[in-house]
Amino acid sequence: MNVVVFDCFNWKGYHFVEKYLNEGIEVIGVGEITDSQQEFLYSLIGRNALFTWKKNFQELTVGDSRTIVISLQKTPSEMKEIVNSCFPKGEYYMLMEEKDREKVQDPAHNEFIILIPPTVGPWMSEEEFEKVSKNDSVLFVDDLVHSVYDLTQEKNKENLLHFTYQEDTDCFYLGKREASTFSSDQAVQKVLNHIEQWKNVYYRLK
Repeated sequence: MNVVVFDCFNWKGYHFVEKYLNEGIEVIGVGEITDSQQEFLYSLIGRNALFTWKKNFQELTVGDSRTIVISLQKTPSEMKEIVNSCFPKGEYYMLMEEKDREKVQDPAHNEFIILIPPTVGPWMSEEEFEKVSKNDSVLFVDDLVHSVYDLTQEKNKENLLHFTYQEDTDCFYLGKREASTFSSDQAVQKVLNHIEQWKNVYYRLK
């Protein structure tokens, strides 16, 4: 099995790459490097022997092994075009923000669309963090990644899923499974702590 991540240098995409590499799974990351933030994220994973970087999907060569494709930037219609040209078999997980629900198309049997809530985590820009953290409820990126990872390991699952939030417990659920390890306040604080710990890097990447 191998995993393909679009866009691997989006800050969320980076965390997906990191998760699968830590699980000992080969990852092909697809995405251009156009700024210092993306260059820095590449420096954190680029030398991992399990990681291969491709600038765009035209450079992909995927064999007959089972492929899991995780997309954070492509619309379902864009992914269908890529899938038809690149991947002989596999499963395709398209993560879309809840506000983009109207763009959702009926998924095929091997396509899974996951509508995600406002999410915070290390390496998102401070400007994006300030905006997203103002939401009443936010999901920590590690909880997002672990939930999707667990989903990719399941055989039977719905093709359209979304995170639901229960205010009384300050907890997100993906389907019936609890998805939150951290409360919204804890998620925000973890990012603040990360920014403080790496403030020289954040300053340099602005």
